[in-house]
Amino acid sequence: MSTSTANAPARTDWSLIWAAPGFRYFFFAMFISLFGSGMNFAGVSWHILALTHSTVKVSFQVIVATAPGLLIPFIGGVLIDRYDRRYLGIVLDFVRGVAVLATAYVAWRGHLELWHLYAITFVTGAGSAMYWANVNALVQEVMPASQFTGANAAVLIGVQTGMLFAGALVGFIYDGAGIAGILGIDGLTYFVSSWCLYKLRKGYVSPRDHLEDHPVPIEACCERFRLAVPTADSSFAPNEGP
Repeated sequence: MSTSTANAPARTDWSLIWAAPGFRYFFFAMFISLFGSGMNFAGVSWHILALTHSTVKVSFQVIVATAPGLLIPFIGGVLIDRYDRRYLGIVLDFVRGVAVLATAYVAWRGHLELWHLYAITFVTGAGSAMYWANVNALVQEVMPASQFTGANAAVLIGVQTGMLFAGALVGFIYDGAGIAGILGIDGLTYFVSSWCLYKLRKGYVSPRDHLEDHPVPIEACCERFRLAVPTADSSFAPNEGP
């Protein structure tokens, strides 16, 4: 057997991926979370434009949503490597859900102001900056290592599908229920997502315990390094004299 054949990536087994009960909950959590987030961002953008008639104010919303991603990963990375990623995802969903529903209540009461929209955009943006790094690590605990590629592809399908449905429906919902309805639906999706993550598995699992249960043999690391770096006895070495 050639070296290239022996080191070829494992074939994706879609039946194995979808047969895992935990992954089905994980996939739906990603779908429903992005459905709500997509509607939130579009609805808030439209409402800011309707309130101010200023594209600059809308662009400031984009800055507020993305700026936390420059700082939060430094803190989030520590938390993700120390605490159960399932519980961390549940907490992030719960906090964002409460904040969005509170803003929806303010909008329903007719007291919504521009700073409320910027504040909720910052909260959801900061939560998302940590949430996506967390769930990308969590999927590795749900699926066997040989199926990481297929599982990540399926997660991206769920993410894009959620955004697609959000884009298709947000205009109708905003026209009928206004910004309060958009925020209310988004807030509820966070709680549905947190329930899905809760059903993912049982018990507390530390990331460190997971690494101890699935260690990478030192021989495998050395073999990967040997294959990646040409040496004097490799085929890349110059031909020696007779």
